[in-house]
Amino acid sequence: MTQNDTREDQIIDLLAEYLGVSSDDLKLDDSLPDDLHMSASELTDFKEQLIGKGYDIENVNLGEIDTINDLIDAIGDSEL
Repeated sequence: MTQNDTREDQIIDLLAEYLGVSSDDLKLDDSLPDDLHMSASELTDFKEQLIGKGYDIENVNLGEIDTINDLIDAIGDSEL
């Protein structure tokens, strides 16, 4: 990741790394549980990874997150 990456790009890159896929394979409307087959525990692990990278998402309810775009919206304008 470079400093010029947008928050969206950064999150997609982190998710791609977590899943072991290319970020080019991910689309904003991909469903985390359905399209990407992420279990509840994997979503929690990824959330912890995002928190470790400085995203303030401790209060994000993963039950309300379906797509990559939903996740990006939920993170909002948190600073790295």
